[in-house]
Amino acid sequence: MNVEDVEQSLPDGFHDAKLCRIDVDFARATCTLEFRVDYEEGEKVVSLTLTGLALCSVEPPFPEARYVPLDAQGTRVDGFPTSEEVFPSLKAYADLLPAGCFFYSFYLTSTNSFIHVAASSAALAIREGGGDNEPT
Repeated sequence: MNVEDVEQSLPDGFHDAKLCRIDVDFARATCTLEFRVDYEEGEKVVSLTLTGLALCSVEPPFPEARYVPLDAQGTRVDGFPTSEEVFPSLKAYADLLPAGCFFYSFYLTSTNSFIHVAASSAALAIREGGGDNEPT
């Protein structure tokens, strides 16, 4: 499964999800992104685990964004399939990556920047969350 497949189980995909944590394990070629997602019954913590990680590119904050990470709830994101419009090097990387890899991007609204990933598989884990509890 890819990110587009697994995000179908979220109420609004990754639209307006709050990114709280990124954990990249280069030795194991995995990346886990942890979000807070609003459901009708309340907020839940969603962990997106990418395996067969081939690319993880985190852009710096746009200078005029004046981002200061003070919000313990995370930074709002929107997720979508990667395009050359938001990742100009897409074709160059696509030609180098193993067959079966997918690309996906997250736009961080508070920093006006992107996180781009490429991997061979994606999985979601969902648990109750919210309040003052930090994702783990």
